[in-house]
Amino acid sequence: MELEELRQVTRSFVLSHQTLCITGVSFDKRCLVGYTELTLHPLVKNFNVIKLNARQLTIYAVTINGERNVEFSYDDPNMQIFLDDDPRRDLTSFLKRQQRFSEYVDPDEGNGELTIFIPTSLQQPEENSSTTKDDTNTNDIVYKVTIDFSLEQPENGIHFFIPDDDAKLSRLSRHLFTTGHDARLWFPCVDSYCEPSTWTIEVTVEESLTVIASGELIECTTNNELKTYRFYLSTPAPAPFIGLAIGSFESVVDSNTAEISNYCLPGLLTLLTNTTSFVHEPLEYFEELLNASCQYPNYKQVFVTEPHAECTPFASMAIFNVNLLYPSTVIEATWHARSQMAFALANQFFGCFITMRSWRDWWLLKGLALYLTSLYTRRAFGNNEYRYNLNQDMLDVIRYEREENPIRLDFAPIKSELDVTHVNNRRGTMMSSHYLEDMLDVIRYEREENPIRLDFAPIKSELDVTHVNNRRGTMMSSHYLEVAAKKAHLVVRMIDDFIGREIMMQILNKLMCLATTACLKDASLSSRSRLHISSKSFSRVVSTLTTKDIQALLTQWVYESGIPKLIGSFTFSRKRNVVELEIKQDTTVKGSKKFLGSLVIRVQELEGSFSQTILLEDSVTKYELTCHSKIRRNKKKKIPLISGDEVDMDLNQMDVECPILWIRIDPDLKIIRELQFEQADFNWQYELRYERDILSQFEALEALKRYASQHTREILGTVLDLSTCYYRVRIECAHVLTDVRILNIFYKFRSRFVL
Repeated sequence: MELEELRQVTRSFVLSHQTLCITGVSFDKRCLVGYTELTLHPLVKNFNVIKLNARQLTIYAVTINGERNVEFSYDDPNMQIFLDDDPRRDLTSFLKRQQRFSEYVDPDEGNGELTIFIPTSLQQPEENSSTTKDDTNTNDIVYKVTIDFSLEQPENGIHFFIPDDDAKLSRLSRHLFTTGHDARLWFPCVDSYCEPSTWTIEVTVEESLTVIASGELIECTTNNELKTYRFYLSTPAPAPFIGLAIGSFESVVDSNTAEISNYCLPGLLTLLTNTTSFVHEPLEYFEELLNASCQYPNYKQVFVTEPHAECTPFASMAIFNVNLLYPSTVIEATWHARSQMAFALANQFFGCFITMRSWRDWWLLKGLALYLTSLYTRRAFGNNEYRYNLNQDMLDVIRYEREENPIRLDFAPIKSELDVTHVNNRRGTMMSSHYLEDMLDVIRYEREENPIRLDFAPIKSELDVTHVNNRRGTMMSSHYLEVAAKKAHLVVRMIDDFIGREIMMQILNKLMCLATTACLKDASLSSRSRLHISSKSFSRVVSTLTTKDIQALLTQWVYESGIPKLIGSFTFSRKRNVVELEIKQDTTVKGSKKFLGSLVIRVQELEGSFSQTILLEDSVTKYELTCHSKIRRNKKKKIPLISGDEVDMDLNQMDVECPILWIRIDPDLKIIRELQFEQADFNWQYELRYERDILSQFEALEALKRYASQHTREILGTVLDLSTCYYRVRIECAHVLTDVRILNIFYKFRSRFVL
């Protein structure tokens, strides 16, 4: 049977279609009233209970296949994490209960807050000797479950923005919108990322209001000063990616394609037009890059007030913070606003269309969306801006690992409420006794249970418990998720470098093609499994198409935390004409680990730039790099750079016994690493003045803070005056010049202040 391919561990049905009808909206009472109908196909013979997700809702009635007043129970255990008479009000108790309750209502485990009992008259008859096999085929049985519900004064899921005063403009500014990807917070559903279905969404509102929802608007009717909007989403999507916005919105249709519409609040139409004039560009770029079309017939962008995030993508739409809108005179806001909108569009391919198999695979979809976004920003804003932001992401990841907590991209759920081993305090009171007792049996425990860290670092903040991960990330700090997304992007970029850009695009195209076939009208329900991917399935696709195994890369950067710290230096042997390079790995600092793999070394010599790949196999690695240049006595020479340019250099400052101008380690950011390299001040000065790569210039600027010489100040002043130099380098150059001058004044007058 084709539905057997969709059988989960405990889920007993598959969802093919869901209808969501909002029949009433009240801004004064901050409430919604409506019903939803789910079309379910059982996967088991004794199908007698349906479990769905619903929180902060009032459930009035349940109907199955026309039979009304079906028995149901509604229990949200999260409302009972702490009872009034419970004396255990501490972080340990909260973590244990929250983890247990999350599993209790996890849809991927066949659980939920709403339990519906199928009447005996509608249950499938038990198979007996007189019943043929065809009569008991679960594929032929369909249950249509209708649930009447209301949502009143929600704390999350739906946000009502209602200004305090009753002025006309304020009343026009009233609107509501979905705030995240927890669909259970505003309508009953299967709140799982791996349960895609087609959707019909109907919303009835006042005639002055506009409704924007996931799907294509197929009908809008008016009756007694009420309007009913009807949307249909033919591309299967999971409930978490269904979005909704209602308000007195003004709209602008993209002048280049009628499939893109933009919405804003009254009075902001000019800003909206300026900000969104480019949106067709990233869409066309992604379709060209992936060699695949966007599977949604249209795309909507809605700018609202007080969203929880600057950008929240949904199927065929996205909700943005109104603060992203900017006038044509404010050019510095362009990069950030366009990056956010490009990211939302990238999610229409990987994120909302192709979704994650489970929360553990969050990093992969987030990384792919950010990867596509960075490729677009590189095309739109240039290579310098791309490399600068790439380096900033790496610095943010390093800073977080060093100062805060380790980052593991594989969000594995806790197996047992008693085994919260990663939340460690000063006395071990939050560690499982099993963890402490088995400390000597290291091999068995590490293989079968959890990693053992002997450094029991205390928790800095109760709001930043990043190692206790559940299936939806609700127990992770927003800061952790933000930095983890940056690391995910860097890891996807490392995969791209490992297998090659062309092969990477072929893999993404293959995933898009497989997912597209699942959206065809005659496609079976079992084919919808192609609409979600996991880390393991992605690894298998890479291995199949390239014969390369990325498992070692995933193990080092996804399943493990830590950032290697590399300390390098070199000397030049004139007799043998070689560069003696030494690289040490410091594993004593917080958040560090040993890196085993290849590393690119680029040496700029008098005769040109030469790259060589070395292999790091130990804590200290020594290599001899052949030098291709000979010592020249002339003080001026045209030096060929890696960019292909030849520049005149004044060589008076360099060592006459060494033809090395400067050395760079991992110049293209192939790995996530913290780098500390030692070379003479003139090497850094030449690197800043003549190297065209901005990352090299930033490295030189950071190093030159320690050299407060006259020549350093002259080089800084020269670079600062270069109009052809990247503007961010010139800004940083001004800051470093200030630091160097202050340091020089201190050295000059410090004898007067010595007591």
